[in-house]
Order: sequence, then structure tokens, then C-alpha cells
Amino acid sequence: HEFRAFLPFNADGNDHVNGLPPENIQAMSDATKLVLNYYTQTNKFDLMVARTLRNPTKDAEGMNKVRLEFQHVLSALQFRIKHKIESTDILTEAYIDGIAASGVLYYGVMMEGDSATNIHWTPSQPSNNNYLWKGSKTIGRTDSSAAVAFDGDGVIFAIPQTIDEQQVSFVFKTQAGNTAIHRAYLPAITFEP
Repeated sequence: HEFRAFLPFNADGNDHVNGLPPENIQAMSDATKLVLNYYTQTNKFDLMVARTLRNPTKDAEGMNKVRLEFQHVLSALQFRIKHKIESTDILTEAYIDGIAASGVLYYGVMMEGDSATNIHWTPSQPSNNNYLWKGSKTIGRTDSSAAVAFDGDGVIFAIPQTIDEQQVSFVFKTQAGNTAIHRAYLPAITFEP
């Protein structure tokens, strides 16, 4: 028997923030592959997948519970903002431009040559104004007084993807800057799970 699973799952589909709803599971999913839609602006949680095999007549665990070891399939990003001079400022808004904010995950054998634990993402087209955050966080000059743009531990989950130089920018506003928009471009990089 082959078992595949993902976490977290929201069986009733009412809470897209804390679990993937059933409608995000594509019909082509089966025991050899999972195909899931993930929308970072709606599904704001870390997504994990697992796979295991079990032969009830030969394995030592026989008919016992199936144990699954989960692995992360999203990229975790964090942005820390420091002030260039000795004074402080207040971070008031942040978002990301030029990133693919949704995608389709293929986990398993999709084509000849794939391993049973193959992870492949097909990202959507890049878009702007993603992960919009508004709040109030003090920015200082040192690493310990840097502001983390987003709430909680400041981590956002992104679709693994390759970005080009000057494609993705972290955009933010500060209290002292009033309505001025500050933009920091990310280097060319591949976001890995």
C-alpha cells in the first residue's frame, strides 16, 4: 500500500487560513501523486507532505497505525528592516511586488523518471501588492533593533520559484517617510522548500 498525506487539512472548507480546503485538491490526485492548489494570500500556513509504503503481510508494523514523516514544500521568507542612521523610525506598511503568489504543487510521480517523492511547483504569473501588511513597528539601526515586517515571527510562506534580478521587490513605507514608497529589490535567487 502507498500512503500520501498533506498538512494541514481543513475538511469542512470553512477556514482557509488554518488548513487547505478540499476544493484545493485536484481530481488527478491519487496514491502515486498529490496535486494541490495553494494560494499564499488565502492559505497563510506552512504546507507539508508525506509518503510511506506499507505491506500489511510482511512489514513489522503490519496493520498498526501508518507513520508519516512530513517535509516542508513552501519557502519561508523574512524581511528585516534597519535604519541607516542613528535615529529610529516606524515601519507602517509592507508588501511584495513581482512574486508568484500562488501555484500548483505536484508531489509524486507525474512523468517518467520522477521519484515517488518528487516535489515540483508550477508558479502562477508574478503579481504585485502581495502579503500586504499594515501596522506599527519601530526600526532601529542595529540588528537587534531591526523591524520584521510581518506579524507573528515575521515569516511569510512563498511558492518555491526562481526569480530574476530586479524582478521581486520588498516595498515599504515608514512614518517619517509619510507617503514615500521605499523599494528594495531581491537578488536573483531560487526559493527552495
